[in-house]
Amino acid sequence: MTYFLRRRKYEGLPAYQIFKSIFGFGDRSARAFCRMMGINLQTTLAHLNSKQFSRMEYALNKRFVPEKDYKRYYAKIVQNHKKYQTFKGIRMSLGLPANGQSTRTNAQTPKRLKNRWNRIF
Repeated sequence: MTYFLRRRKYEGLPAYQIFKSIFGFGDRSARAFCRMMGINLQTTLAHLNSKQFSRMEYALNKRFVPEKDYKRYYAKIVQNHKKYQTFKGIRMSLGLPANGQSTRTNAQTPKRLKNRWNRIF
């Protein structure tokens, strides 16, 4: 069993997919981090030694915003949008797409729930 950053076990997943599971890391940043650390994208954690593990954890904690802080930061942004009742904040509070996505063919479930909510009141 391989644990990374005090999390669940990662058995046979490639390194970049493990980094993608961290909140705030996307595909592009996970691949860039692997290149920066000199790790092959398809390498599993079982093939890394303890020195490489400690280097990765140090780099994640020093160069990138920790996951918990990033979640708190993102929640504060959403809270401010709702507080100042921006268009984006109103869409977020209604559970609808907020970044300009189409709702004519997409987001049917939030629209259904919104219509039910309106019928109740």
